[in-house]
Amino acid sequence: MTRRIDTYSSPQQELDHALLIHGIRILCQDTACILPVLLFASLRGHIFYAVSYIILYALLRVHSGGYHVSSHIGCVLLYFVQYLIADLCLEIDLPWTQTLLVLLALWYLFQNVPFLHRKQPLNKEEYRKNWKISLVLLSIYCLFYLIASFADLSFANLLFFIIIYTAVLGFMQKHSCNALGNEEIQ
Repeated sequence: MTRRIDTYSSPQQELDHALLIHGIRILCQDTACILPVLLFASLRGHIFYAVSYIILYALLRVHSGGYHVSSHIGCVLLYFVQYLIADLCLEIDLPWTQTLLVLLALWYLFQNVPFLHRKQPLNKEEYRKNWKISLVLLSIYCLFYLIASFADLSFANLLFFIIIYTAVLGFMQKHSCNALGNEEIQ
């Protein structure tokens, strides 16, 4: 596909061409992560949960950061396994244990977001923007989690896993060799 696009570009459009190719690669990588989740969810009849998971997890993950595996296959597998665990545990009902874990995860996230990665450094403005958005999203998710928990909805389990996964991946990133400290913000 990228070779066909290559035949239509002129030398003046090299930057646009590179951006287009990069965009197509990202689209293919994201599709490779999302498609198995959607297929599995359709087999289980949980499309609403899968779409909610994809949207809510992506929103939080984009702004909070966290650990990234080193290969695309590893990313696809990790993403699918995370959703698989969340989907299979939709029926588990451990409200006090889950609430305690969510509160601990939220406390950790509120203290540390966004998690900085050496390969994608942020300037001060980007850091502040991601910090604010992360805190707003975490507050909204916490509110949704509490409402869903008290209403005894299985949607609370989905939010539980999104918050926990974000905290775990953030913890992994913070203690990895690619971590940047707040003092290293450009």
